[in-house]
Parts: sequence; C-alpha cells; structure tokens
Amino acid sequence: AGRVPLMLMESGLKAKAHGEGLSVFKEKLGLDQGDEDLNVMVNTCMNPWQSNESAFEISDSFRMVVLNAIGRIEDDFAIHKFVLCDQLLKNEIFIEYMTCNGIPEHHYQATVKVRMSNSYKEMVKKYRSICRQDGLPVVFETLAEKKTGTTRLNLHELLHRKDSEFRMKFSHDAAGNTVIFKVVDIPRYQRLDLSSSGTYPEKQKFFIYGDSTRTIMSHVMSKLPDFQYTAILSKRPDYLTQRMLELGVVAEMDADDGSILLELEEGKMKPTQEGRCYSVSFRGELNATICTKIDIQESVYFNKIENMSVKVGS
Repeated sequence: AGRVPLMLMESGLKAKAHGEGLSVFKEKLGLDQGDEDLNVMVNTCMNPWQSNESAFEISDSFRMVVLNAIGRIEDDFAIHKFVLCDQLLKNEIFIEYMTCNGIPEHHYQATVKVRMSNSYKEMVKKYRSICRQDGLPVVFETLAEKKTGTTRLNLHELLHRKDSEFRMKFSHDAAGNTVIFKVVDIPRYQRLDLSSSGTYPEKQKFFIYGDSTRTIMSHVMSKLPDFQYTAILSKRPDYLTQRMLELGVVAEMDADDGSILLELEEGKMKPTQEGRCYSVSFRGELNATICTKIDIQESVYFNKIENMSVKVGS
C-alpha cells in the first residue's frame, strides 16, 4: 500500500516575543505559566479546508507518532511474539503482534505483512495444522540475541529496517523449527498510550485490513485492562474499497453489537460464535462516514490484557 508518512517538525515560541499570548496558550495546555520559552512540534497540513472531525483525527495521529518515537528511542532489545492471522493462501501472510503487560518493549499493537519462500510456507502449513489440532494459536517468536548474532534491535528497528528480514521460531514446536520472514508492509504500528488521558471509547473500535484475497479484523486497545482479539472476515465489507482495505481503517461497532461480540463464560470474556454479522461504521474516501456489515468467519486469537505490572521506563 502507498502509505503517506506524517511529517513532524520542531519549532519554538519565545517568551519575550509572544508575551502574554504565550502565557495564555500555556494555561490552555495545562502548563506552568513561567517565563520559559516553549518548544513545540509542528505538522504542516496542506489542506486548508480540514473539517473539525478530520482535524481531531490528525491530532490523534500526531500523538501516535510521538509515542512511537519515544519507543523507538527508549526501547531495548526483547523477545517478541506474533500470531498468524491468515489462511496461508499465498506466500505473503499477515501476522499480529502479541501485546502483553510485562516490559515497556511489549506495549505495542502492530500488524505486519511478511513474505516467505515456498519451502517455508509448507513448514508453516504443517505447523498451523499441528496447532489447530491442539487448539493453540499459531505463534512465532523472535530469537534470543545470542542465537541471532546480530546487533541489538528493538521492535521498531526490527520491522522498519530497509529490506527488513528476520528469523522467527515456532513457539509450539518441540523440534525448534524456524522461518525467515521479509517485511512487505506494516498496516499498523502503534505504541500503547498508558497516560492518564486514556479513556475507553463509547463504541468498540476495530482495525480492518487485508488485500485482494483476505480481510482481517483486530480489536483496537484503548486503555488497560483491555482485550486483544483478531478474526478473519468472510469477505471485504460492502463500500470498503480495495485501497482503503490495503491501507487499513478503524471501524466502530454499533453499541448493541459490541456488547454481544464478547460473552462472559465462567467469569471470563470469550468471542461469540463465528458466522454472525455485525454493524460497523468507518471513515471512507473523502472522510465520508460509511455504514456497513461485517461477517466473522473465524476467530483467530483472543487474550485479555491486564494492567501493566511494571511502570513505563522502569
């Protein structure tokens, strides 16, 4: 997909030059109204007719870029796990990052499209068959540093290097088989916002993405505790264009449907049965609101994410 990066620049507001106006601006931001200059980041938007709603979406993207940049700088090397969310129809497959509540390096939601050779595809098919027989998700994990012999890489560096290629092992395979993946596209890469400003949305949000042969849906986590849920849809939803599908869209599920998507069973949440339609809405081309239906063909992965057990940066 042809992705357009959000470009951020840095500037500064001088206290002497802006005087009382800067003090008022600081007050609106909730900052101390001292005599210090204010450093700011700037996103130059080339569209002078942005609506209020799309402006808020840009501000959310702005915040996401900043959070990702913090992780890119502060994160250290760690072992990362991904779950297969694909039916293996092609050599290019989608894998979802497995978020967990351990160290800050694991506080991400990421969707990655990777490519593998024909021989590796056959190995993954056999591994998938074994996992399905045992009722397990198809999980891959990165290798320990001592086994890779490579430079220490955090998650951002691992996925975003030019011509990024890395080896992963089959988590549920006693034989220790591995596969080499080459990154093709990253539809979603987002560091969790664990600040006090995080709130639960009024409606459940899901990231819908895919290509010409598959459509996948993954729950968008807002604050913790929350849940990670990925499912394969039976088809591309009506009115969702192929271009929008490849880029990925965030869809809101109707409140009534969102409340029944996950049921309580012995005090624990679980996905409802497949084959049911749900009503969703999303922003389409030209920022138009699109209402449509989705049909869940297969639930791939579900896990409840509790509150973080460690503080960010600890």
